[in-house]
Amino acid sequence: VTTDLGRMGYNTYVSSLMILTNEYDAKDSITKEDFRLLLTLMNPVAPHITEELNEMMGYKPLCESKWPTWDEDKLTLKTFDIAVQVNGKLRGTITINIDDTEAVIKEKAGYDVKFFRPPYIALSDTMYENIDFPFIQGLGCFDWEPETPASKRLEIVLNEVKDGTMVLLHDFENNIHTVEALPAMIAGLKEQGYSFVTVSELFRQKGINPNQKHKIWTNVFE
Repeated sequence: VTTDLGRMGYNTYVSSLMILTNEYDAKDSITKEDFRLLLTLMNPVAPHITEELNEMMGYKPLCESKWPTWDEDKLTLKTFDIAVQVNGKLRGTITINIDDTEAVIKEKAGYDVKFFRPPYIALSDTMYENIDFPFIQGLGCFDWEPETPASKRLEIVLNEVKDGTMVLLHDFENNIHTVEALPAMIAGLKEQGYSFVTVSELFRQKGINPNQKHKIWTNVFE
């Protein structure tokens, strides 16, 4: 959230808050401190309602409070599960050690790792300094949210794509609205004169070097 606000990445900012609220919803109860954390994170874009709710709980104004910090060590996973896809087909799921990620992906998929997309677009200087791949994000259409209809996903992509844009779509179980939107999305972009290439080919065609530190790409020209 902190990083998203700093770079005005409001799509991923909202997504991160949705992830937090979903975690809260999954619990039987949350504390006042938990709720105040959510209000604090929402305060920069919804100051009036968050300050009012905060006052009702008896806390000092959010605008006079410290911004939340996080423990970097608790965000670092040593192992994780990863789905391996080649040409859109799921080849399997593997559990790997983070230090062996690149080698294992190449072994299982048969391709070199070329780009890195941070989970939930959670960024830090530590990541930029230790991950030797270009960071990509892509234009999102809220297709990670089940309530976003196919028509809305289609509208966002057709209206916001520009020359050089990478489009982010999620491939996970029961993401039916993206499946429904995809044929019209492809047809609509073709009608606008766009063609479809891999991320590597996009950078090559546009003559852009993706290897830039402290940079995450959604469009090769931006």
